[in-house]
Amino acid sequence: MRRAVPCAVVVLASSGCAGRTESPQADVRGTVQTFLSQCAQGHGERVLETLVPAGRLAFADGGSTLRGCARILRLRPAPSAADYAGASVSLRSFDGGQAGAIVSIGGRRAAVELSRGVEWWLISGPS
Repeated sequence: MRRAVPCAVVVLASSGCAGRTESPQADVRGTVQTFLSQCAQGHGERVLETLVPAGRLAFADGGSTLRGCARILRLRPAPSAADYAGASVSLRSFDGGQAGAIVSIGGRRAAVELSRGVEWWLISGPS
């Protein structure tokens, strides 16, 4: 039951749970959009649900939601909450189990990599 709640949050936020939208590619974009939305709203716990374990550690090392999100996107200085809210996502690559996306945020661009998790797509942390 506990695992159903994060998926429901993701679906409500942007239809980002894998298998819940019209295509796996839309699921990838939805996962990244959910990440951005949760960053904008300052919901650090929900941001963690979109990240692989190594990404969760990198996020936590940021010290705050906005700085943690910036670490995942490899952006300095950290974008503002408004920048996260206005960000857009485009798919860069997709092979079924791995994907890449480009985030346009605050006049900058950031690349993120994703992998297919058990229930939905997860964003990798900075390398």
